[in-house]
Amino acid sequence: MKVLLVFPPQWTPFSPPLTLPVLTGYLRHNGIETIQIDANVDFYNYILSKDFIRKVKSHVDTFMDRCNNMIGTEKNLDILPEESRIKYNVIKGIFKDLGPWWPDLETNTERAVAILKDPEKFFQPLCLAEAIYHLKYSLQACGLAYFPSDILLNYYSNFNYKLNTESLKLASEDKEGNIFLEYYEKKLINRITSEKPDIVGISINCNTQLIAGITLAKKLKSVLPHSHINIGGNLFTRTRDVIENNPGIFDNMLDTVILSEGELPLLKLVEAIRDKNNDYTNVPNLIYKKNSNIIVNKENEAENINNLPAPDFKGLDFTQYLSPETIFPVQSSRGCYWKGCSFCDHHHGFKYTVKTPQKLIAELKELTEKFNAKYFYFVDEAISPNYMKNMSKRIIEELPGISWYTCARAEEGFTKEVCDVAQKAGLKLILWGLESGSERVLKLINKGITKDTYLKILRNSSDVGVWNHAFVFFGFPSEELVETIETTNMLVENKDIIHSYGMGPFSLGKYSPIANNPDQFFIDYIAPTDQEFATATDNFTTTQGLTRDEVNNIVLYNTEYCAEMYGYPLWLSIGGYKDHIFLYLSKYGPKVLSYSPDEAVQAFGSF
Repeated sequence: MKVLLVFPPQWTPFSPPLTLPVLTGYLRHNGIETIQIDANVDFYNYILSKDFIRKVKSHVDTFMDRCNNMIGTEKNLDILPEESRIKYNVIKGIFKDLGPWWPDLETNTERAVAILKDPEKFFQPLCLAEAIYHLKYSLQACGLAYFPSDILLNYYSNFNYKLNTESLKLASEDKEGNIFLEYYEKKLINRITSEKPDIVGISINCNTQLIAGITLAKKLKSVLPHSHINIGGNLFTRTRDVIENNPGIFDNMLDTVILSEGELPLLKLVEAIRDKNNDYTNVPNLIYKKNSNIIVNKENEAENINNLPAPDFKGLDFTQYLSPETIFPVQSSRGCYWKGCSFCDHHHGFKYTVKTPQKLIAELKELTEKFNAKYFYFVDEAISPNYMKNMSKRIIEELPGISWYTCARAEEGFTKEVCDVAQKAGLKLILWGLESGSERVLKLINKGITKDTYLKILRNSSDVGVWNHAFVFFGFPSEELVETIETTNMLVENKDIIHSYGMGPFSLGKYSPIANNPDQFFIDYIAPTDQEFATATDNFTTTQGLTRDEVNNIVLYNTEYCAEMYGYPLWLSIGGYKDHIFLYLSKYGPKVLSYSPDEAVQAFGSF
C-alpha cells in the first residue's frame, strides 16, 4: 500500500508547508509507505524558468501583433472582440511599467530566482530588492499569457473562474486560462503516475489552491483510474456544508473528502482501501458518495497532540525553495485559545490542544539533528505568554542558537520579562493581530484589550529587540471614516514600536460570529453568492458606517500614505514577505530593515 501526498499551488514558495510532513510522519509511524510532493514550490520553479518565461513572452507578443494588425494605424479597438479588447488594454497598461524590462525578461527572471536562493546575494539589500522587483514583472507576464490570471508569490486568481463546482470543472480543462495545466501535463502527472500510488491525498488549505487542487484531482482520476483520490485541508473543513450537499463534486474528480484533523481519518481510510472491502463506515471525518447519496461519517475526537509522532520532512527538496535558508514550520498548539474575536472563523472545526514544552523541544532537536535546522516558524494561531515563557526557557537551556518567529495575541501577560526571555531564546519577529486603532471597533471585535494596553505590550517587545509586525484592517461593519483615521494614526505615530505592518479591507468570514449574528453588527444585507467555496465575502451592506467602495479607496490611500510615512523602508522593498524579513532580522538585527535599500547599504556597507 503506497500513499502519495501532494501540496498543490498556490502558496508562498519560500518554505515547506507543515501539512504534508504532519500526515507523512503519522502514516510512516504506522508502517504506511508514504511519498510527499510539494507541487507548489515545484510549480513556481517551473513557471519562473527561462524556457517558460520565453514561451510566455512569445504568447503575449503574438497576441499583441495580431491585435495591432487588426486595429491598424487608426487604433480602432472596436474591431477587436470584447475579451481581446479588454486583454489588449490590460497589456498596454502593464507595459507602461513592464516595457523596458520585456526584452531581457527571461534572463532577469533566472537571475532573480538565483538571488533568492543564494546565501550571499540574498543578504545584499539592493540585490534582493531588485530580485523581488523583477519577479513581480515575471509573474505579471505569466498572468498575461493566461489572461485573466493574476499570480504573485503570495496570491492567485482568475476572474473567469468562480469558486463553485461547475466552474471548477470547466477551469480544469481550460488550457488557455488555467496556468497550472501545462506544469501538470508536462511534469507533475508523470512524476505521480511513475510512483503507482494506491492513494493520492491532496491538501487544499485556502481559496488560492482550489483551482490548482481540483484540476490536479480531475487529471489524476483520468490517468490513475485505479487509485483512490482524496482531498482534505482547512478550506473544506470550513465549507463542509457545500460538500455535504453537492454530489457533483465527486463526479470524475475525487473519491473522498476528509474534514478537520486528518491523521487518524487518513490512516483509517488507508486501512479500509487496503482491505479492499470498500467499507468506509468506520473512517471518521469522511465524506463520500455512495450510489447517488452523500454519506457524512461521524467526526472523531481530535487526538491528543502530544501522542502524535513528529512531522517527517524527509523527501522534500529544500533546495527548491526561493530562500537561501530553510525555515521549518513547527506547531506548539492547534486551534485558538481565545476563540473570542467576532470576525474570526480560522478555528472552525478545530479543538484547542497544546503540546508539552518537552515534546516541542524534542521535535525541534530532531529537526536540528536531521537537517541542521536553525530557523523556525510557529504556525500556531497564537502562542500564549505563559507557554512562550516556559518554551523559551527550555530553548535557552537545550537549543541555544536557533532563531524563530510566531503569531501572538496582544495580552498583558507579554511583560518585558517574558519578551526578554523569548528574545534570548531566538525570537526575532512577532506577528500581532491588532486589527484597529479605534476603541469602539476593538470592543465590537471582542479583542479583550485596549489600544493603550497593546501599545504597551509592543513597547515591551520592541525594547528587548524583537521586531513587531502589526496586522490591521479597514471597514469593520459600522466603522466610520474617523475610526479608520485612528488606525492609520496609530501605525504612523508608533513607528518606533510597530516596525512593519499588513493592511487590507475587512472581509466577512463565512462561519464568524458576525455572519451568524449580523444584526448585532449593523449588517442589514449579505448578498447571496454562487461562490460556493468562498470562505468570506465583501458583498454586504450596513446600516451605518463606510460603504465597500469607500473602504477599498481608504485601503488604497493608506497603502501609499503609510509607506511614505515609514520612508519606503527595506522591508517593503523586499516585498514585505515575513520569511524574508525574518531571515534579515536573524542575520543583521532590526535596524537594517527600517532603512531604505540605499540607506541600508550606506549605513551597513554592501554586506
